[in-house]
Amino acid sequence: MRMTATTWTRKTSDSAMQRLEAICFDLDDTLIDASGAWLAGLAEALTEAIERYPVLATFEDLAAIQQQMVYEQFIAAGGEWDPQHVRTSMRRLLREHAEADDALADRAFEAYTDAWPRHLALFPDTLEALDAARRHARLALITNGTSAEQRLKLETLGLLDHFDVVAISEEVGAIKPHGAIFEHTLTGLGVRASEALHIGDNQHADVHGARTAGLTAVWLNRHATAGHEAVNPHHEVTDLHGLVRLLRG
Repeated sequence: MRMTATTWTRKTSDSAMQRLEAICFDLDDTLIDASGAWLAGLAEALTEAIERYPVLATFEDLAAIQQQMVYEQFIAAGGEWDPQHVRTSMRRLLREHAEADDALADRAFEAYTDAWPRHLALFPDTLEALDAARRHARLALITNGTSAEQRLKLETLGLLDHFDVVAISEEVGAIKPHGAIFEHTLTGLGVRASEALHIGDNQHADVHGARTAGLTAVWLNRHATAGHEAVNPHHEVTDLHGLVRLLRG
């Protein structure tokens, strides 16, 4: 069944929510429209390549093809993000769909690096959800990525002051879904796993990771996509308003 923006599922007891002491948020595509910024940045970065090689203009969505290549690099690296994935995929894109031109690919990478931060934006429901969550519990951010990129996002969008603990995988030395990054965050918050909730858009990193670490896991399914049966969130919401309603009971 396709969920509406006002629907959520409740799979934990009311007592679990009543003893909530901490709420942890994912960053990319949970609080900020990271995918939108990446795609817009890629589209800008590919302008010179399209002018040089008109065949690239025949693709319906070249930025999406590029993004898929980046994702494949990311998976091949075991889920560890490295901005150089973008450079490598730029070179691959030209090699496979135009001709090998590493110099142009490197210029496109530099253009992308300059472009994507300009397109960063919060989702419309982000600030309301953070304010509501703050009234219920201490707040933490748990995000995979490099320190430089994730802190740039937080500072650009004014999010740092919302959190008592910020756990970035490169700084912690562990990535979601591994338990170490959740344990690090819980220690910083001074709470037990049974007293914490984590919400994020990624079923593997966020839902599976949080459940395995003992936190209440909320899947933010903004696009109402079909979930993996093997990954079972305690709650599922289609926007952050759903989290607010969940907290209010």
